[in-house]
Amino acid sequence: MDPDEDSPVLLHLLGIRGAGAPALSSPEAVKAKTFEVFRRLWINSSQRRPLVMVLEDLHWVNHTSEELLGFLVENSLGARILILATYRPGYRPPWIDKSYAGQAPLQPLSRDDSLQVVRSMLSAERLVDLVSEEIVAKADGNPFFLEQLALHVGEARDVRSDLLVPESIHDVVMARIDRLPDETKELLQTAAVIGREFSTRLLGAVWKDPETLENRLRELSRLEFIFERAATEGSTYVFRHALTQEAAYGSLLERHRRTYHGAVGNALEELYSGRTEEVADLLALHFRRSDEAEKAVDYAILAGERAQRRWANNQALSYFSDALRLLGGTPATKANRLRRIDAVMRQGELKLALGRHAEHLGALKEIRSIVEETDDSHSQAAWHYWAGFLEILTGGEAAVAIAHCHRAEEIASAAEFHELDGFIASCLAQSYIVELRAGIEAGERALSIFEASRNLWWASRALWHLSSASNCLGEWEASLAYCRRALEYGTVLNDLRHKINGLWRTGCAAVQQGDADRGLQYCKDALALAPIPFDAAAARMVRGYGLIKAGQVEAGIAELREVVAWFESSRLSHLRLLATLWLAEGHLARGDRASARPLAEDVLSVTQSQGYVHFEGIAHRLISECLAGEAPLDAAEHVEAALCILDRTGARNDFAKTLVTKAKLRHAEGNDRISRQLLDRAYAIFQKLGTRDEPARVKTVLEELRHDA
Repeated sequence: MDPDEDSPVLLHLLGIRGAGAPALSSPEAVKAKTFEVFRRLWINSSQRRPLVMVLEDLHWVNHTSEELLGFLVENSLGARILILATYRPGYRPPWIDKSYAGQAPLQPLSRDDSLQVVRSMLSAERLVDLVSEEIVAKADGNPFFLEQLALHVGEARDVRSDLLVPESIHDVVMARIDRLPDETKELLQTAAVIGREFSTRLLGAVWKDPETLENRLRELSRLEFIFERAATEGSTYVFRHALTQEAAYGSLLERHRRTYHGAVGNALEELYSGRTEEVADLLALHFRRSDEAEKAVDYAILAGERAQRRWANNQALSYFSDALRLLGGTPATKANRLRRIDAVMRQGELKLALGRHAEHLGALKEIRSIVEETDDSHSQAAWHYWAGFLEILTGGEAAVAIAHCHRAEEIASAAEFHELDGFIASCLAQSYIVELRAGIEAGERALSIFEASRNLWWASRALWHLSSASNCLGEWEASLAYCRRALEYGTVLNDLRHKINGLWRTGCAAVQQGDADRGLQYCKDALALAPIPFDAAAARMVRGYGLIKAGQVEAGIAELREVVAWFESSRLSHLRLLATLWLAEGHLARGDRASARPLAEDVLSVTQSQGYVHFEGIAHRLISECLAGEAPLDAAEHVEAALCILDRTGARNDFAKTLVTKAKLRHAEGNDRISRQLLDRAYAIFQKLGTRDEPARVKTVLEELRHDA
C-alpha cells in the first residue's frame, strides 16, 4: 500500500480525528478509492494464506456495504478468498447468479442435535429429563428458540406452568424479560431504544440512576441478554440477538418510546458537541421517533449530505425524503419552508447521478411557490439555474430554460452573490441550444471562474458543455481540446465520474469528426470503468453511432434502439432526440428509408415545439433524404429549411452535409452544374473543419456525377 495515498482513505473511513480528509475531489472519488484499497487489502491478505470472510445476517446489510461486497466479488477472481454469508429467505445477494457462487438452505436441527443444545444450556440434572423433549418439540429445530426456551426454563420457579406460556420466539423472549426486576427491565428497554449496540457512556447519559448502571449491566450480561465488547472509548454492549432487542423495544408504550428517543437524541448532541455530523444518522433516527420533528429534519438533511459525500446516493436520497415527509407534518413557519427548500435543492446532484433529472425538476416545481415567497435570494437564484439546466435536458422549451438562467443572473447580481456566477453561466451554456455561439461564450465565462477558484469539479462540467457546443458547430479540434482538459482535471481530481465523462465525450467528438475507430476505443475505455446508468447510456449512445460510422450498421442500430428506450423511460428528451437522429442515420446507411423517416419526423415534431433548432435542422435534412426518391418537391422544402436553420445556428458541419443532400436532389433534377457547385462548397467546409469521413463521401457523389455524365 502507498502510505501517502491509501492511509488517508482508511483513516477518514474510520473517523480518526485529525487525520484529515483524502485529497480527492468528490464523494464518488473517495468511495472508488476506498473500494480499491479494500480490494487490495483482501487480495494481498489472501496471497499470504487463504482468506475466509464470514458475514452474518446479510439481509440487514446497508446499500454501500452491499456495493463494496459486490465490487469485491466481481473484481477478485482467482484470489484465494471464500465468502460465507448467512441471510434470511427473501434476501437475494446481487452476485448469487455468478458461476462461482452458490447457496445452500440451512435445515432445522435434528432431534438429537436439538437435545444436545438443550442439555448444554441446562445445568440442573433434574430439569434435563423433565423438559428436554417438550422444549425440542416447541422449538422445531430452531437453534435460537432452543436456547431461549432452555434459558427460560432454567430461570423458572415452576417449570411446568412457565413452559406452557411461550408459543413463539417472541413470546419466550418476552417471558424472560418480564421476569426481570422492574428497574433492570427498564434499563434493558432503554438500551433497546439506543439500538442493537450501545455504549455505557451513552446509556449512562440517559439512565436515571448511573450508580447502579454497571451492576445491572453485569446482571443482564450474566442472564445472556447482552454481552460486553471492548471499545476504544469505554465499554460497549451488544444484544445477543436482534430479536431480543426488538422484543424489549416493542414492550414499551409508544409515548414512552418517543420520550426515550428524544432523551437519547439530546444525550448524543451533548456527547458529540461540535461534531454532531459524525452521528447525524443516529440523531436523525432518534429525533424522527421522538416529538422533536424540526430537529429530525435538520439531522436528516445533515445525514443526507454526509451520505452524499460517501457517494451513497440511495441512502442520501432516503434521508432527504425522510426530511420532506417529516416537514409535511410541521407548522408552515419560515424556518420550515427554508428546510423544505434545502431538502429538495440538495438532491440535485444525486438525482443527476441516478439519471432522475425529470423527477428532480418535478420536485423543484413543487416548491417554486415556497421559494418565491421567501426573501432568500440565494435559494431563489439556485432554484432558477437548476430549473434552467434541467428544463433543457428533460424536454422543456429552450426559451424557458434560458429565461430561468437569466432570472438567476438577475437575482444573484442584485444580491451580490457573485459566488453563483460560474454555476449560472455553466447552466446557461447547456441551455443555449438555440444559439451555439452564445453557449460557447457562457461556457468560457463559467470555465474562467471555476479555474480561477481551482474548482476543477465544476470546471470539468463547463468543459463538457463547451465540448458539446463545439461538436454542434463542427469545431472538432476545439472540442477535443476541451475534452483533453476535462480528462486532465478528472485525473488530477482522481474522480471516476469525471474520467468517464471525459472519455465518452472525447469519443463523441472523434466519432462525429469521422474517426470512428478512435471514438469507439474511448467509449470502450469509459464503459470499462463501470459508469453509473446515465453515463453508461451516454457512452453507449456514442458507441452506437460510432459503430454505424465504422460500417457495423446493424450493431450500431441495435445499440441505439436500447439507448433511445432508456432515455425515453428516464424522460431525458434532449439525449433521446440526439440518439434518435443517429438511429435514423443508421437506417439510412443501410438504405431503409421507411424506418428512418418516422424517427426523423418524430424529432422534428418535438423540436419545433421546444425550440431545439439544431436538432430541428438535422431532422429536416434526414427527412429530405427519406423523401428524395418519392417526393422530390417535399424533399427540396425540407432541405431548404435545414440549410436556413443550420446556417443561422452556425452548425457548419451539418450545414455542409445538407449541401450534399441538396446536391443529390439537384443531380436527380438533371442540374449537375449546381450540384457540383454545392458539392465543392461542402468539400471546402469539411476540409476547413477537419472532418475526416465526409470528404470521401463528397468525392463519391462527384464520381457518380461524372459517371452519369
